[in-house]
Amino acid sequence: MNTQIKLKDITTPEQLRERIGKDGLGFPKLSLGIYWKRFKGLMTTNRTSEAQVETRVEFCCFDGTKSVRRFV
Repeated sequence: MNTQIKLKDITTPEQLRERIGKDGLGFPKLSLGIYWKRFKGLMTTNRTSEAQVETRVEFCCFDGTKSVRRFV
């Protein structure tokens, strides 16, 4: 049985952190698709705890795909 949490069910930064993958160079990357507005509040621009990982976040918006760096 697949118990992977879907993006729409994520409510905490810890759950979002579990979704972080790697890009082609091995750096942390998180792809949010169209869910950027929903998860923006779970991320910070500065590290606020040791558990946070700096990651490149990709998301879709009306003028294409964007990428920002955030701590998750």
